[in-house]
Amino acid sequence: MVKIVSVDQIVEIERATDAAGVSYPRMMESAGHAVAQVVKELLIKHGLMQVLVLVGPGNNGGDGLVAARVLKTETDAAVSCYLYRERPE
Repeated sequence: MVKIVSVDQIVEIERATDAAGVSYPRMMESAGHAVAQVVKELLIKHGLMQVLVLVGPGNNGGDGLVAARVLKTETDAAVSCYLYRERPE
């Protein structure tokens, strides 16, 4: 069963996770890798060779950049990113 949480709830979950010793960058890496794994399965299943990652200004955009990096290094797909606006390093 999928648990759906509000924005306020996820912010609190992330704060608690950080306080428990899992840093925000580590959470972003984990989320990005999970997304990349699902996309890799879809690429194989449907024989696709192109990926476009739409990167918004929020934290999920960082997850998307991680996913793009993983897909670029672990597949032969052409991976492109479209950034809503420039992001800090």
